[in-house]
Amino acid sequence: MRILIFLTLLSFSVSVWAHDPHDDVPPPYLSIDKLDRNDPFRQLDDVLPTPTETRLASGAPGPEYWQQRADMDIEVSLDPDNHSLHGKETVTYHNLSPHTLTYLWMQLDQNRFRNESIGNLSDAEDMEEEQSIGWLRRLAFEEDFHGGYDILGVKDANGANLP
Repeated sequence: MRILIFLTLLSFSVSVWAHDPHDDVPPPYLSIDKLDRNDPFRQLDDVLPTPTETRLASGAPGPEYWQQRADMDIEVSLDPDNHSLHGKETVTYHNLSPHTLTYLWMQLDQNRFRNESIGNLSDAEDMEEEQSIGWLRRLAFEEDFHGGYDILGVKDANGANLP
C-alpha cells in the first residue's frame, strides 16, 4: 500500500514539474499580433481585403470604382529684368466620389530658400575666424534674395475670396 501511495505522489509531482508555469511565450491562439507568424488560422483582411463593388478580390477596380480629378490651368510669365516669375493658376476640382465633400484641402508648401523660411532659419552655420570671399558673396546675395512666392489671393469658382 505504501508503494502505491508513493508511486501516486511521485507521478503527481512529475506532472507538476513537466510544465513550466513561467513560460513567457504564449501559444499562438493567445497571441494578439500574429502578423509575424505563419498561422494558417490568421485573418487575411490585411493580405486579401474583402472584395467590394469598388475594389474586386483581385485588387482591380470594380464597377463602382472612382478617382478624384483636378484640372490645372497655369499661366506664367518670366520677368528677366527682375529675376522673377509672375503667374496665375486655376484649379478645377471634380468630385467623382459618390460622397459630398464638405471641404477641400489645398496645401502650398513654402520655399525653403526664402530668408524667413523654417528651413533657412534653422540652418546654423559654423562661424570661423576667417571666412572666404565666396562666403561673403553668398551672404550679400542672400540679403537681396526674395525667394518663395507671394500669394495675392485665393478665390472660389464664383470669384469670392477664400480665407
